[in-house]
Amino acid sequence: MDMNQQLRHLLDLPRAEIDPAVFADALVVEHISSLIDSGGGSIRRPYLESALRPQQLEVFLACAVSTAQKTQCLEHEWRELQQAFSHIKYAWEKGQLLFWEDLAHAKGDSKEMELLSQEDFAVDLYAFVSASILYFANAAFQNWAINGYMVAWRKHFREGGEITGGLCR
Repeated sequence: MDMNQQLRHLLDLPRAEIDPAVFADALVVEHISSLIDSGGGSIRRPYLESALRPQQLEVFLACAVSTAQKTQCLEHEWRELQQAFSHIKYAWEKGQLLFWEDLAHAKGDSKEMELLSQEDFAVDLYAFVSASILYFANAAFQNWAINGYMVAWRKHFREGGEITGGLCR
């Protein structure tokens, strides 16, 4: 998500009248926006196990909006991030469904199943390709779909989950 003009202004360090508290608040908005753009991965890797799930960010955003209402600081920016979140959550859930579809398809082919069961191939050959086709014009949605895909992949291949088609929480 692109930072709006007001946020850029608040992060302009050369300004002499910059308020450190407001600057810090603007940095938090920028960081959360970056996390959302990168699919929950703090190092821009939505496929890593450490990537946040949408529910984790959703709770934080609700608290941030509530606090912003009380302080009247960056309320618009927090609301904007919160409003976009239903689409993010959908992309994450769609990523999980893409995994279950790929798994069902691979069950009939031992070589394909072998590839899908290896994490690096699952990310590069399946999750990335599926997400790119589905969300070719939106990198943030691609990243959330990859995150969801790999959550379902881990549940199945590491935790021995069955092919239920259900979503992981």
